[in-house]
Amino acid sequence: MKGKKSDDVYLTIYGYKTFGEEHFTEEFFQMLQDANPAYLPHKIGMYEPIKTPFSMEEAKKMWVESEKVKIF
Repeated sequence: MKGKKSDDVYLTIYGYKTFGEEHFTEEFFQMLQDANPAYLPHKIGMYEPIKTPFSMEEAKKMWVESEKVKIF
């Protein structure tokens, strides 16, 4: 994208264990915040368009739900 700046970052997490518990959500986003608060997302979602404003409560709900339905 010559001449344009994009602040969009898309992240997919893969692992060998189940991440569907709330405490993993808190630990993950806490690590991001500790590294740099600017790394925390403004919006989150399980599919596009991503519209839901980020909050820890909403993130925990989506994180656990995504594991139940195997979206991620």
